[in-house]
Amino acid sequence: MEVMAGKHRIDQNGKIDRESTIASCGLITTGKPLPEEARDPNTAILAATSGNVRPTATVGIKDANSMNTLDTLWDTIAKPLITPLPGEFLIILWGNEWFRAQYSLTSKLPSRICEAIGRPEFFALSLNGRDFCAVTVEEDDYWVVTHTYEVNDNRANCPDADGLRFDDPLHHLSHDERRELVTDFPAFLRRLDSLWESGSLPQQFTR
Repeated sequence: MEVMAGKHRIDQNGKIDRESTIASCGLITTGKPLPEEARDPNTAILAATSGNVRPTATVGIKDANSMNTLDTLWDTIAKPLITPLPGEFLIILWGNEWFRAQYSLTSKLPSRICEAIGRPEFFALSLNGRDFCAVTVEEDDYWVVTHTYEVNDNRANCPDADGLRFDDPLHHLSHDERRELVTDFPAFLRRLDSLWESGSLPQQFTR
């Protein structure tokens, strides 16, 4: 599993100091409860990392000024979707936990997150659960991913099957564990074998 190499602070228990790390990203947590419309974190992560995802925009990692370009893309493509008034939104910065946040600094979110946690990768959702945006790190590119959910659509990975609700046999895996499977094909095949043996595959669906 990849270890974050950013400038996040560690608390006395050796864990990430959430408040200081979030603050260094130019964000503040509101302290309010998550809205009922918040989607399952693993479902949201899958919407940006599954094999059939297509990016809304890409930036070459090795391009000159790639982070500045990524900042601009976020501000023009994604930010307007997830932060209408009053400016609050949900964000996953590590693991699979939503934080309810708002901007304390209004620009350069991907750059600030990269500086804080070591990579400009995060997942964001509007409070009404409708608009999802993410930045992911692929082999040679940064991807900006956007998706608009239908009302009451909280399905894991099948947006085209109207009326069907699929289970997610990998729901217990963290984002980093999911990404590790994608980058390690033999490990992915071993995981598939174990899912078949345990009865988790084939996937089940209900209407």
